[in-house]
Amino acid sequence: MLAPVSTPQSTPPQEFIDALLSLRRVEQKGGIEIEEVPAPRKIAPYAAALRAYTLAEEDELPIATGRFVILYDPASQPGWHSNFRIIVHVRSQMDPELGNDPLIGEVVWSWAHDALDEAGANAKAMNGTVTRELSETFGGLELSGSDVEIEMRASWSPGTSDLGPHMEAWLRLIERTAGTYIDDDLEDTEDLSFNPVPHVKTNG
Repeated sequence: MLAPVSTPQSTPPQEFIDALLSLRRVEQKGGIEIEEVPAPRKIAPYAAALRAYTLAEEDELPIATGRFVILYDPASQPGWHSNFRIIVHVRSQMDPELGNDPLIGEVVWSWAHDALDEAGANAKAMNGTVTRELSETFGGLELSGSDVEIEMRASWSPGTSDLGPHMEAWLRLIERTAGTYIDDDLEDTEDLSFNPVPHVKTNG
């Protein structure tokens, strides 16, 4: 159940409840599991959060994970230009050749914009960062392997209270970043089996 965070004395506004209900219309992605997680409590009066992770794993860890946070302030906040603010986080292993591209940050950022466009999400005042993390393994003096992970943090304001397209874009981005690694390295594993993911619910 996706339960909004609010003060004990207040009931979440209907606009916020309707926004959470709009997530039910999102078509779930095969191979990605979604669960509710605690939402931040100090940024806005009302908030809710989801975590996603791929069923495909390596070394018993998901290839990609992500977080989707919905903030709501009836009085809005500076820079939001809306009563809502969405914060997303995506972290994924990547194909080393692609991950070592000096322009990979720009590429992943463009994927985020593409995902929003493809999902029909109206996003405003978008900003964020893309970080690349390289881990190299040595045997003696020889480099025996390397792993690249990409982490993107972004936030934007939705144009309407229909947040389904924004969640869809987030899932598309997880799918795309993980796909660069899965397609090359895990094609023959059994971890790619797709399981149905339950729709999120609200307590409204």
